[in-house]
Amino acid sequence: MDGIGAARFIRKDERTKNIPIIFVTGYVHGQDTNEVRNIPNCGFLPKPFQMQQLLDMVGQYIGG
Repeated sequence: MDGIGAARFIRKDERTKNIPIIFVTGYVHGQDTNEVRNIPNCGFLPKPFQMQQLLDMVGQYIGG
Protein backbone atom coordinates (compact mmCIF):
# COMPACT_ATOMS: atom_id res chain seq x y z
CA MET A 1 0.00 0.00 0.00
CA ASP A 2 1.34 3.43 -0.91
CA GLY A 3 0.76 6.68 0.97
CA ILE A 4 -2.35 7.60 -0.99
CA GLY A 5 -3.85 4.17 -0.35
CA ALA A 6 -3.03 4.49 3.35
CA ALA A 7 -4.66 7.92 3.52
CA ARG A 8 -7.81 6.61 1.87
CA PHE A 9 -7.85 3.68 4.31
CA ILE A 10 -7.50 6.08 7.26
CA ARG A 11 -10.36 8.22 5.93
CA LYS A 12 -12.73 5.22 5.76
CA ASP A 13 -12.56 4.57 9.52
CA GLU A 14 -14.81 6.76 11.69
CA ARG A 15 -12.18 6.77 14.45
CA THR A 16 -9.42 8.12 12.23
CA LYS A 17 -11.15 9.96 9.41
CA ASN A 18 -10.43 13.43 10.82
CA ILE A 19 -6.75 12.95 11.65
CA PRO A 20 -4.68 15.37 9.56
CA ILE A 21 -2.16 13.82 7.18
CA ILE A 22 0.83 15.65 5.71
CA PHE A 23 2.48 14.01 2.72
CA VAL A 24 6.20 14.77 2.60
CA THR A 25 7.60 13.51 -0.67
CA GLY A 26 10.24 14.00 -3.30
CA TYR A 27 7.80 12.87 -5.99
CA VAL A 28 6.01 16.05 -7.01
CA HIS A 29 4.93 15.35 -10.58
CA GLY A 30 2.06 13.46 -12.05
CA GLN A 31 -1.39 12.39 -11.05
CA ASP A 32 -0.43 11.46 -7.49
CA THR A 33 -0.08 15.09 -6.42
CA ASN A 34 -3.61 15.85 -7.65
CA GLU A 35 -4.94 12.78 -5.83
CA VAL A 36 -3.35 13.95 -2.58
CA ARG A 37 -4.99 17.34 -2.94
CA ASN A 38 -8.38 15.66 -3.30
CA ILE A 39 -8.09 13.75 -0.02
CA PRO A 40 -9.82 15.70 2.77
CA ASN A 41 -7.72 17.14 5.59
CA CYS A 42 -4.39 16.40 3.87
CA GLY A 43 -1.42 18.60 3.25
CA PHE A 44 1.35 18.21 0.71
CA LEU A 45 4.95 19.30 1.25
CA PRO A 46 7.48 18.60 -1.51
CA LYS A 47 11.11 17.83 -0.68
CA PRO A 48 13.39 19.56 -0.14
CA PHE A 49 11.65 21.77 2.36
CA GLN A 50 12.58 24.13 5.16
CA MET A 51 11.68 23.11 8.70
CA GLN A 52 9.61 26.28 9.06
CA GLN A 53 7.42 25.16 6.16
CA LEU A 54 6.64 21.92 7.97
CA LEU A 55 5.99 23.72 11.24
CA ASP A 56 3.67 26.17 9.47
CA MET A 57 1.72 23.34 7.88
CA VAL A 58 1.41 21.47 11.17
CA GLY A 59 0.26 24.72 12.76
CA GLN A 60 -2.54 24.99 10.19
CA TYR A 61 -3.90 21.64 11.34
CA ILE A 62 -3.55 22.13 15.08
CA GLY A 63 -4.60 25.76 15.13
CA GLY A 64 -1.17 27.18 15.93
